[in-house]
Amino acid sequence: MEVISGAKFYRKEIKHKIVPSLRMDIEVCERWIRAGKIAPTNATHLLFTIWAMTQSYADFSTQMALLMDSKKLTHKDFDAAEKLIVDMVLAVVSPYRRQ
Repeated sequence: MEVISGAKFYRKEIKHKIVPSLRMDIEVCERWIRAGKIAPTNATHLLFTIWAMTQSYADFSTQMALLMDSKKLTHKDFDAAEKLIVDMVLAVVSPYRRQ
């Protein structure tokens, strides 16, 4: 909720801890792009998207379960989510699929 409401109290911590880590991950992706290991894509938004897809299961699993008329998400649900997320990311970054 702190971040959603503008990060009034943790802004400095985010800038000092998360931003450097994100920049290193972006550089890795961009190095892979230059080496032809992954297809050209916006590395920043790729990482944001992976983060959002995976974090939503941590933050909203109760809501997801309720929408699926279940008490909680099962291993089968998480396995299905993992497969979908991996397939989606690979569809974007695979140099062989995007040519």
